Amino acid sequence: MEISYLTHRGMVRESNEDSLFADERLRLFIVADGMGGHLAGEVASALAVEEVSRIVHTGLELGREAETLLRESLLVAHESILNLARSSDSMCDMGTTIVAGLLINGKLVVGHVGDSRAYEIEDGRIKQLTHDHSFIADWIREGLITRLEARTHGARHGLTMALAVDDDVDPEIQLLPWHEKSCLLLCTDGLTD
Repeated sequence: MEISYLTHRGMVRESNEDSLFADERLRLFIVADGMGGHLAGEVASALAVEEVSRIVHTGLELGREAETLLRESLLVAHESILNLARSSDSMCDMGTTIVAGLLINGKLVVGHVGDSRAYEIEDGRIKQLTHDHSFIADWIREGLITRLEARTHGARHGLTMALAVDDDVDPEIQLLPWHEKSCLLLCTDGLTD
């Protein structure tokens, strides 16, 4: 397995609010894109990655089922960020998107919340595995706007779900077949935009 990663603050932000985790032994990979006020986005994404990786690692050692484990880890991360946000005025508006991929027993378990994405690249083709939890993605699916209109729409960054943004969150979990010659790409909207 070859693992590569790159993170960059981009052209708009003063700091990088992304966090990532890659563990070849666990075959667990996570990307989170924080949002919020001064440093809060960095804190939210780092806490999400820390919680998900810790819980998945512990659960796998105990022989827990991967899909349930990934869902629970995202819910725990959500609660941890919410609790921290409630304890500090400077962190009150923080949240994060997250996407995690776990390769296990010839399958890929993908969990995500928000607009960070998972793709499979195989034989020169790229396939988006997740769909964004955003107003724009919903409107495209409903036929209200086109993909071309979505690129410049004023609500293109509006999320319908992210960790710690609302009291409740419903992580999307998928179990997919996996080919060992495929490439898994996890990314934030910084890449897809």
